[in-house]
Amino acid sequence: MLSTVLILVTLGHADAPHVAFSTAPDMAACEEKATALTGVLTGAGYRIAARRCIQTDLAFAPYDHGATEFPASYRLTLPAEAAQGATIEPLATLTECTANPDGDPAVWCAVSAQPLVSR
Repeated sequence: MLSTVLILVTLGHADAPHVAFSTAPDMAACEEKATALTGVLTGAGYRIAARRCIQTDLAFAPYDHGATEFPASYRLTLPAEAAQGATIEPLATLTECTANPDGDPAVWCAVSAQPLVSR
């Protein structure tokens, strides 16, 4: 079953980019959430490297605002055209990933406090 998920890549957390995932009821609500979270995070001094609302069959652990460990690593492939969605690939380590944030598609290698979970 597909769900709507916001992908939010931020810079400034640690040595690597950080990705957070947040579900939304639909694409319009996801875009509203993306705008709101972007405002909060940039106001707190974080740089938003990428954001995208997608439909996916992947499920992630809930976001933990107090997380201090980032056990998950992902390769995020984001075509320039948002309508083309995104690809999220879990990785054992970030060394398995070559970032190309300026490419088309952009490739981000990021850590996360949100591992994949079973539905």
